[in-house]
Amino acid sequence: MNVSTPFKNYAPKKWELAGLQGISDATLEMHFGLYEGYVKNVNLLNERLAEIRSAGLFAKEGRNIDPTMYRLLAERDVDPSGHSARRLDESMARAAELILVPERKQIAAIEQMAPHTRGKVHLLGKWEDSEVADPYGGHEVAYRESFGLIERLVQGWLNKIW
Repeated sequence: MNVSTPFKNYAPKKWELAGLQGISDATLEMHFGLYEGYVKNVNLLNERLAEIRSAGLFAKEGRNIDPTMYRLLAERDVDPSGHSARRLDESMARAAELILVPERKQIAAIEQMAPHTRGKVHLLGKWEDSEVADPYGGHEVAYRESFGLIERLVQGWLNKIW
């Protein structure tokens, strides 16, 4: 899936807090500088994450996104309307900087298909030592559970990367 994410570009808020008791103006300025650096780095990270690609080892090329997953993405203001399934191939794997997979067995399968990917294929749940169950064909509850887990695991990666 190629999804152009609607990341907002943030501007640091200006604070008028000079003269507060218990904290010097110099300390405030230092903290404001740290805050502005944080905002700048969030914007840089958003630029790097502006395009996320998805491909599956066993995807049926050209198939539309599952209707349940479509709704879940739409609830989060992600427009997956241009999505169609793609099967991961060697050229896609070579172009990727990082490949995250939901299940451990997929690491070996990708590294066997494309040996040059060794070291850049990781379990999405690496930081929690967990796998993500594929909800395809299941009830909406299973989709929501997997989706929530994916969001949390992606946040774990963002915390490690950034």
